[in-house]
Amino acid sequence: MRYWHPLAKHAVLEMKDDGVARGIALPLYPHYCAATTGSSLSDLRRWMRWAGADFPMAEVRSFPDDAGYLAALCGQIEETIQGQSTGGTHLLFSAHGVPKSFIDGGDPYQAETEKTVAAVMERFPGISHSISYQSRMGRTEWLKPDTVEEVYRLGREGVQTLAVVPVSFVSDHVETLHELDIRLKETAREAGIAAFLRVPALNDSPAFIRALRDIVLSAAGQ
Repeated sequence: MRYWHPLAKHAVLEMKDDGVARGIALPLYPHYCAATTGSSLSDLRRWMRWAGADFPMAEVRSFPDDAGYLAALCGQIEETIQGQSTGGTHLLFSAHGVPKSFIDGGDPYQAETEKTVAAVMERFPGISHSISYQSRMGRTEWLKPDTVEEVYRLGREGVQTLAVVPVSFVSDHVETLHELDIRLKETAREAGIAAFLRVPALNDSPAFIRALRDIVLSAAGQ
């Protein structure tokens, strides 16, 4: 974990004690961002140097268009909107926000997020969609549109069924369980949206676990 136990330090010490000769670092962020993937990989390298763990460590930077990841994400969406009218449902892909300065400086996070959404929407023709960014903090300019502001816009445009896809999150936690399931659901009600659906994060979905397996095997050259 980046900010809780077990930390990279603990993982490195365990790998060293176990006599690991080769490692593969697989950050659970589908889309690369210097503040998340970059920070995690940098932290891992730092603790490897500290521990004198000199075995090679391959790094998976991102997997925005991996076929298995996309299939797992599409499966979660299909299960959530099953039975809903195709023409009356709007898919809102809510990604974690980052300061706009990151993107202006060349960070690929926004482009990789858009790549995932474009690939997913090829499998849902006829359904309207948009992308927004949540968890904005501070006074600096962040990526737009903000998720809350986007929901109000969709309400003004007459959307009646809203399915929110936490596209940059692979597991449910406070930013899905509270920020989306509680706060954003109330925002949707205030905006006049009749039905609020939230696509579950991938969590331990068998399709997602298979995707991770294949990503690791590919990184291992198998």
